[in-house]
Amino acid sequence: MDELNGHSPGNTLTPLDYAALFAASPYPYLLLDTGLVIIGANRAYLQMTGRAGDIVGQHLFDAFPPNPDDPDSTNIDYVRNSLLKAIATKVADSTPFLRYAVRRETPDGTIFDDRYWSAVHTPILDSAGNVLMVAQNASDVTDTHRAQLAQRDTERRLQEGMIAARMVIWDLDLVNGQVRFSANANVVFGGDWTGVGSVWEAIHPDDMAGLHAARNKAITERGDYRQTVRLIRPDTAAILWLDVRGKIVCNADGIPIAVRGVSVDITERTRAEEELREADRRKDEFLAMLAHELRNPLAPISAAAQLLRMPSVNTDVIRKTSDVISRQVAHMTRLIDDLLDVSRVTRGLIELERAPLAVQDIIADAVEQVRPAVAARRHDLIIDLPAIAIELIGDQKRLVQVLTNLLNNAAKYTSEAGRIRLGVSVVAGDVVICVEDNGIGIAPELLPHVFDLFTQAERTPDRSQGGLGLGLSLVSSLVALHGGTVMATSGGRGMGSVFTVRLPSTVVPAQPVPETLPAAPQAPRATGLRLLVVDDNADAAEMLGAFMESAGHTVRVEYDPLRAIEWAKVDPPDVCLLDIGLPGMDGNELARTLRTLPQLAQTMLIAVTGYGKEFDRDQSIAAGFDYYFVKPADPAALVTLLTGFRRH
Repeated sequence: MDELNGHSPGNTLTPLDYAALFAASPYPYLLLDTGLVIIGANRAYLQMTGRAGDIVGQHLFDAFPPNPDDPDSTNIDYVRNSLLKAIATKVADSTPFLRYAVRRETPDGTIFDDRYWSAVHTPILDSAGNVLMVAQNASDVTDTHRAQLAQRDTERRLQEGMIAARMVIWDLDLVNGQVRFSANANVVFGGDWTGVGSVWEAIHPDDMAGLHAARNKAITERGDYRQTVRLIRPDTAAILWLDVRGKIVCNADGIPIAVRGVSVDITERTRAEEELREADRRKDEFLAMLAHELRNPLAPISAAAQLLRMPSVNTDVIRKTSDVISRQVAHMTRLIDDLLDVSRVTRGLIELERAPLAVQDIIADAVEQVRPAVAARRHDLIIDLPAIAIELIGDQKRLVQVLTNLLNNAAKYTSEAGRIRLGVSVVAGDVVICVEDNGIGIAPELLPHVFDLFTQAERTPDRSQGGLGLGLSLVSSLVALHGGTVMATSGGRGMGSVFTVRLPSTVVPAQPVPETLPAAPQAPRATGLRLLVVDDNADAAEMLGAFMESAGHTVRVEYDPLRAIEWAKVDPPDVCLLDIGLPGMDGNELARTLRTLPQLAQTMLIAVTGYGKEFDRDQSIAAGFDYYFVKPADPAALVTLLTGFRRH
């Protein structure tokens, strides 16, 4: 080797001698003089670069010019500098992996083939110690470089995937207790995880015993383990829930030496599961409450029905019993309406009938509705209205419902002889309505969920507020439909509460109010009408028929729509009261059929149904109904409607 490098004192080898010597090498070599002119290239070098022997005598960078179309082709400088350094220092020098395009001649013309190279430049000295030439040992490392790039890309994607999956890989040395984490630990867990002691200090104390027990059991059984633990982030002290899985690693003698595992951050999933459990718990409480609330009015209704069966029931008892039934039916109707409203809101079926409204009128309607409840508990209701008139665009019925729910809520959850304040103001162009009470207040843990569905303050045996816990959820949804916000504040238990509704007050041209139901033919007062009642619910049909008979009308009750058609042909009625949910033929189809009968051309058709959606109403009007009543329909309202009707 000393002879090859020109170090022997008697070295008289010429460049041609060295060229011949390197020609026999299986490794690619190129010989250059100190002016970087090629003086030799062996077969391996020519094959590797795809060149011919005619490069001998050319300058290195003429034989291998940079790609003129590549603005980043600066690696030629690295090669030149490495060669000049080897010549100047008389010490071998190497280049890193360099991208250097090799010019190749093809039938289609000259191309530049991007390749990656690694080269060692060794100076060869003459007997006087001067540089005689430089030997370039080059290696085409393109495949190796691309493999390294692919590996780095794979590692990068793995790291990104682990971060996205909130996953950290770790190794625990059972001999020294040291733990090594994957590079993404700091991102997933937060803080610095290079220390050893901090690992165990960060585990929640209540979870340490279970984690150690699971790991020790796995060590004994030479198996694996899985445990859920809480981790305290060292940077924010926030709690992370981790799904920890570990596998015992043994040496050749079967002795456990390490634990290799993965920890996945399941905090979001754990919270979601807890929220689902809480929602399920509230749902169960709601169903129990619903059963309770429905039984309450059913009990007096059942008792009233039995009382009316008793002999020698006088008129006064009948009147009182009727009042009880009416009140309890009204209460059940309100409960069912709340349920239906919640269903419509959650399915996006509520349609607001917007019109310009005076805020003072909304307040007056709401106060009128809640005044009996307020008076019953001897509350002091203070109303604070501004002197100026305030207008907004909204649905009168729904906004009254919002305030009624808030005021009823205040009345229910304030001890007797309490104080309720209803205040209205204008702030930054918005109408701000506050309902404030000095009642039981709202517990801090309940406050964030006070507008959630099925949420209700704790009930105690000595309180019977009633309700289903739907009111505030409806308030929130209806206010949001109006483009407003509602918030609740409370100092805690026993500190009262404040509900603040904020609504935009900008007045815009009112949208057309939906048309009312078509008016049926009416004339001066007439009695003794012929009525046809059709309902597959026999009790409902018989009771409605009995009430109408008591009002002086002649009533025919049918439970089957086909029989009703046949009877109508024989004895055409003045008025038909039809259920919609009939077997075989629904009420809308029955109405269309009746409208085709010439003898029923002037007959009034009234729908009496349990379907209460606007869509159902529109369908029935299109089918030919004149009026639409939702069950439980008020029989007195029906009698009033018929009072002015006369068949032409």
